[in-house]
Amino acid sequence: MTLTATEKTDFSTTYLQFLVKTWTDEAFAAKSDANPREALAEAGIELPADATVEVVKHEDAESYTEGGDNKAAMEAQVALFEKGQTTGHYRFHVPGTPNVDTEELNAVELSDVAGGFEPCCCCCSC
Repeated sequence: MTLTATEKTDFSTTYLQFLVKTWTDEAFAAKSDANPREALAEAGIELPADATVEVVKHEDAESYTEGGDNKAAMEAQVALFEKGQTTGHYRFHVPGTPNVDTEELNAVELSDVAGGFEPCCCCCSC
């Protein structure tokens, strides 16, 4: 089953939340090893009850796709999710925790990495 553009965006956002939580929360990472269906559901990815679920963890933060970039990796993960909807077997890849040198980031870049909100600088009531 092919996802619509909106469904792809929604899945990508939720999958990224799953990755960040796996990278930053040791208890959640352990849960994703022991009970991946439950961990995925906690992150917002609900799967059919009869589906098989596999989480493949990679040693480093390098992309696991031949293209070697994040966009190609996300496209590959979306394709795996779509395939899972047809086959009933879902495979999720978790690259190793990325290393971010926060000393070289300005406040806006740091906020972007953290997924934070950058308030507007105007005095209006946005």
